[in-house]
Amino acid sequence: MEAILQRCLDDVLSTALTLLLTVLLPYAVALARAWLKARTAQITDQQLREGIEWAIDRVDKTAATVVAELAREFTGRPAAQIRQAAINRVLDRLPPAALITLQDNYGLQRLEAIVRGKVESKGQV
Repeated sequence: MEAILQRCLDDVLSTALTLLLTVLLPYAVALARAWLKARTAQITDQQLREGIEWAIDRVDKTAATVVAELAREFTGRPAAQIRQAAINRVLDRLPPAALITLQDNYGLQRLEAIVRGKVESKGQV
């Protein structure tokens, strides 16, 4: 009887070990890998988001400075001319990292629209 029980216990352990090695372990590895990829993507997206927020903040602050300067310099000129000069100066004065980040994510035309909106939001041109 003990031999039968020992054989039965060996078979159960063998089956459990086979199940663990062939099904559960690869599944656990796949889950861990998927979690790691998701976490890496989340960090990358967070870094990208922080980079874009920083770049747009730089555009906003640069636009405020440029509009204040041009309001003093270009008194008596048409608003459209002052606005275009402000847009050009903001694009020239942006830090290279901010310019590259915004161009990569929005494209040149959309970047100019963003700068135009920031310049117009300052209200003096």
